[in-house]
Amino acid sequence: ANVTTANVAWDLNTLASGNYDPAVLEEQSFVVNGTVTLPTEINANGVGLNTTISVTVDEADTVEAPTVNVTPGTYDENQTVELSTGTTGATIYYTTDGSQPSVINGNIYNGAINISGTAGSSIQKIITAIAVKLGMFDSSIATFTYTINIPTYTVTVTNGSGSGDYAKGVNVDVTANTAPSGKKVKNWSG
Repeated sequence: ANVTTANVAWDLNTLASGNYDPAVLEEQSFVVNGTVTLPTEINANGVGLNTTISVTVDEADTVEAPTVNVTPGTYDENQTVELSTGTTGATIYYTTDGSQPSVINGNIYNGAINISGTAGSSIQKIITAIAVKLGMFDSSIATFTYTINIPTYTVTVTNGSGSGDYAKGVNVDVTANTAPSGKKVKNWSG
């Protein structure tokens, strides 16, 4: 009269109804058979009792889409782009040619992506990324477009050398012609 619990052995190999596939990420419902073993003070003859339980496995969550640390857009300097996802343990796959990334067609992200331009020209780099994790739906595909326009600056030297187009930060050697006889170079202007 004071026994309140009993053991149940669930038969997960033969379902009473429905199907379950751990690889399926959508919601699944099925019924499991069980055999109840009552304590001997209630069931001295050892008669087994059968029971069933309805089980619903919720749909899997979706991995959070990749994000970047540098806002997509146009820049006049090279950029270093880092990818991340809010889903712990997810792996990010990416491409840099605009093609759709996947586990098969993509690089595994493991460090910053350098986007470099060439002075005087414009380059465009399209990073496309997806985040995946076993037991979850893949994230949506995220696309980030960067344009690098590194400007050049024109240096014009009159009566000397060093004229040309140069990128920002480049050291330029400028040489003045020798001053005419009896004259000195007084100053530079620029």
